[in-house]
Amino acid sequence: MTVGDREGLANLYRRPKESIRNILVAVAERSSAALISEALDRAFGNAAVKTAATGEQCGAELKGTNYDCILLDQELTDTDGIELLGLVAREYPHIPVVALADDVSFAAQAMSRGAAGYFSGTTQGGIRASCRKSFNGP
Repeated sequence: MTVGDREGLANLYRRPKESIRNILVAVAERSSAALISEALDRAFGNAAVKTAATGEQCGAELKGTNYDCILLDQELTDTDGIELLGLVAREYPHIPVVALADDVSFAAQAMSRGAAGYFSGTTQGGIRASCRKSFNGP
């Protein structure tokens, strides 16, 4: 498991976990979305976690809800994560994006294009630990 402790996460580090209320998880695989959603629910308790499998669903969610953070996978059903990251950076620059990156090159590319950080991990405990660290600091 790797957690991207970049300076861009500083704003997330300063936010108490109680201020993280709405999280959007943009990931194509249902099993991954369920695992991540469960880990986020355990890590943040009262946060509302929504999932989107496509860029289109993600766009619709962003128009209808004020999200505190987006967790973005490398590939969605209808687009790739870098394209969607560009859209979010242009249209919703106030929303931090954390890349879900098992691929180091995707993590680096996402960070260079505005992602606040990245994490990878496939176990529930690993996801939960990464989320806590990404949103609440060391």
